[in-house]
Amino acid sequence: MSDLVFINPSNSSPARERNRYLFIQQPYNNRLELIMLVKRYARRSRFRDEGMQAFNQAVKETSASYLIEESALSWLKDKKAACWAWCYIKNQNKPFPLPPNSHWQGNASVNHLDFVSSEYMPVDIPPFYSDTGIPDPELSPKGLLEAVSAFFDQWLVERHIKHGEADKLRRMWGALNQRAAMKKSPFDFLDGGNSDAIEWCWSYVTNKMFGINWYRFSATSDSDRRALLDSLYQVWECPPDTRKLFMHELRRAWSQRKFRAEQKQRKLFQAYIAPRTKEKLSQLAKERGMKMNEILERLIEDAYSLMKK
Repeated sequence: MSDLVFINPSNSSPARERNRYLFIQQPYNNRLELIMLVKRYARRSRFRDEGMQAFNQAVKETSASYLIEESALSWLKDKKAACWAWCYIKNQNKPFPLPPNSHWQGNASVNHLDFVSSEYMPVDIPPFYSDTGIPDPELSPKGLLEAVSAFFDQWLVERHIKHGEADKLRRMWGALNQRAAMKKSPFDFLDGGNSDAIEWCWSYVTNKMFGINWYRFSATSDSDRRALLDSLYQVWECPPDTRKLFMHELRRAWSQRKFRAEQKQRKLFQAYIAPRTKEKLSQLAKERGMKMNEILERLIEDAYSLMKK
């Protein structure tokens, strides 16, 4: 708050009210208090009805120059689109010149800096989301749309600029969904809703997906973490080969983790059997597409079930 200039309240009630508002650190979270402040200031000032009407008209005209209508963001009523847009903005993914053979998120075919199709140009979003005081929304279409709308409302540029950037954002989302590599989530093995698996995956990707400001994203529920994983994977800027390698290593790491967990639940068993019997066991395993120890377990379970009948 050191950069604010405070008004000397003296004995003036309107001045005290103005000074009181300057101490509000996050106006977005105190919009009701701001409304009350304006009403109290108007009542205590020398405004007459005509003055208030002029004030209201000035506010409307100024708002019309800066605020975009809801229809400009209507495509965010889709939850996946809204979650991606919110993650993209909050991640402060401000575009910067890339070296040759690099890839913009929206278009994997761009290989030269001197040619970027306007259809796939990244959005020039200013990196001030964390300074707005906008609270983390509920990860629902309504909550996400409200957060994105609030960000655009607090971006103090003329409305036509906001319209242009909002439209770029929409085109980026459309182009993103045309890429085959982005249509399938690498986290589909989490669809069972296993909390331990989601916790492990969150920890794993935070150390692998560089370029994502993970400290800006937090989620307490499994469903929210799952939604953020999918959206941040789509926000993540990287070459196609890097993305393919990431998916391969993720699945390998998950398979190894499952294998180690299964091994902990097993007991070591050693026995000597005749070579011919072992050969038969090997043939059975090959025929059924199972491991030899799995065949033994199945035979033992079947024999035990027959004994109990």
